[in-house]
Amino acid sequence: MHTGRHMRRLLLALIFIPIAVSAQSPDRAWVAAYKPTADKLIAASQSSDFAWQRLAELTDTFGNRLSGSETLEKAID
Repeated sequence: MHTGRHMRRLLLALIFIPIAVSAQSPDRAWVAAYKPTADKLIAASQSSDFAWQRLAELTDTFGNRLSGSETLEKAID
């Protein structure tokens, strides 16, 4: 199943979005080296609605998943 791969892509894109945005600022020129990678990750995450569907499944099926809760354990399983 490709679930893990898609979730990793989405999470990485969310991490790299600030890098892609800040790469346009002249005082953050060092970040520019990461912009091509961030752009690829963002494009990959936007090419499918898989992550949104997975998130909807988790929230619809398990609701709140507080630390140490039974619903968290069920969602993890």
